[in-house]
Amino acid sequence: LEAEAGDGVWAEFVNLFLAALGAGGGGESRPGVESASPGASPAEVRVLVQLVVGLVAGAGEALMDRVWYFIADLLAPAAARISSSKARTLMAAELAVLPWHAVRAHVRDPAFTASLAAMLAQLPAAAETVVGRLEWEPFFAAVAEGQLEADALAPLVRVVVEAHVACAGALGSRGHALVFGEARGAAGVAAV
Repeated sequence: LEAEAGDGVWAEFVNLFLAALGAGGGGESRPGVESASPGASPAEVRVLVQLVVGLVAGAGEALMDRVWYFIADLLAPAAARISSSKARTLMAAELAVLPWHAVRAHVRDPAFTASLAAMLAQLPAAAETVVGRLEWEPFFAAVAEGQLEADALAPLVRVVVEAHVACAGALGSRGHALVFGEARGAAGVAAV
């Protein structure tokens, strides 16, 4: 019953956001989450970002998979329609405080990396934060064990390379070592 009550509360929360953004009935990409209308103002989207951050602060890390999809499917597309780069940067900074390490959807969902690639085009600084803070070891283990198809790697490679080019430290040292291998100093490279 607790899970069903949580589902109901989350559905009402999503409906609140959809109403605030004036979302239309355009095709749903995930159950209960529609694309936001092009008319959402920077102030409206930013308030919604702040509400998401507050919800996670109050309810805890268990919401992070749902929050990931909510941001990827609704808030990032709405933010992409905002012409002010300053407003998008502020939103990304506010999203950076979320506990991205708690997201586990990337280990189960073969479409996760494609959604992350789309987010990189829509809200780059937030996507770079997600890339740098996710626990990638379980993802690579799921691919190696056949739990995820290997084609989930292609969008990830694109995202990782773009994030690395945009911000060299975006991956963090563990993520960099996982993707690019251990870093070598000039002497180690010269010896090869």
